[in-house]
Amino acid sequence: MREIVTFDAYGTLIDFQLGPTTLKILADSGRLDLDNLDVDEFLDDFRVMRFQAVLEAYRPYHEVLHSSLRNAMRLHGLEYRTCDGDALVEAVPVFGPFPGVRPTTSCPT
Repeated sequence: MREIVTFDAYGTLIDFQLGPTTLKILADSGRLDLDNLDVDEFLDDFRVMRFQAVLEAYRPYHEVLHSSLRNAMRLHGLEYRTCDGDALVEAVPVFGPFPGVRPTTSCPT
């Protein structure tokens, strides 16, 4: 098995669509009340909470997503369900690269 290291992949190489994906997950569950939610503020709080979480002691990213989403939803009066976090975690691996990102090449071993 090869070890691969990348830096700054999400948002630079990968089109990290976490905000729109989060809104879709909540809308699909029927719990996104757009009339009573400041979407921009909610997404910004969720972003800040993720950033703060990664500055703490190491946790796997799936735990960071779950806890940050739970905290942001509670802050905005939305009911959090574990399946919300699970759906978000499952979506991350399918985010693709930005159109200008070249395909990877093999490095000599």
